[in-house]
Amino acid sequence: MIPKRIITTWVCNQDHGTYRERDKRRFYACLESWHRLMPDYDIRIVSEANILDYGQDDWIVEQLRRGNGIGASQWARVFWLYQLGGVYVDMDQEAVQRFDSLLTQDAFFCGHLRKEPFIGNGIIGAPAGHPILMEQVRYLCGLDVADPQFGNESGPRMLTKILHKSGWKGGDQLATVGSGPDIVTVYPHQVFYPYSWKEPFSLACIRPETIAVHHWASSWDQHDAYEKPVEPLVILSRAHA
Repeated sequence: MIPKRIITTWVCNQDHGTYRERDKRRFYACLESWHRLMPDYDIRIVSEANILDYGQDDWIVEQLRRGNGIGASQWARVFWLYQLGGVYVDMDQEAVQRFDSLLTQDAFFCGHLRKEPFIGNGIIGAPAGHPILMEQVRYLCGLDVADPQFGNESGPRMLTKILHKSGWKGGDQLATVGSGPDIVTVYPHQVFYPYSWKEPFSLACIRPETIAVHHWASSWDQHDAYEKPVEPLVILSRAHA
């Protein structure tokens, strides 16, 4: 089974303008939802100070030297899950329900994005040592960090390509791929991504099966984040507790 552990990343570098004040406010609101709904979970926040606590490779050392916060965060989500097991959750992913129902199998799990052909990696989970996590680490280390699309290529596009290779046929519905230690569960968009990054948030998007809501901070996209207005946060889990 997957342990009761939540891992998130806060790999900040003020010299590079990452995680501005608007992102901090959103993060703390989402963090509050995890603590309140799941006080018995072990919550780990990965930062520049502790990112190498469970191991390292040449790639992550170089990205830290460059100040590549996007690459470091992408590496940490899969490397820490591989070492510890649990649920990785983006800083802008608000919990609506406890994650217990996600932990009952030995599968890697993820969710389909709404109105997109991609699998999201804003919330993923697995027991420690799941093979697909190390496959993501290897894939990530082979990408060109100078590519303007690196943020996209190292996120949903990477995971979608890997799952297609593993036998996932696409489609926005519950699906199970593989067998034995390689098993993967893909949830439909309503579970983790009930509204898309192109849509405004509305409480109407929440369904009984919704476990978490991605609020699309786009902190990896510095130009985009500067131009978006800061919208008030709505603590969904408080309204639906």
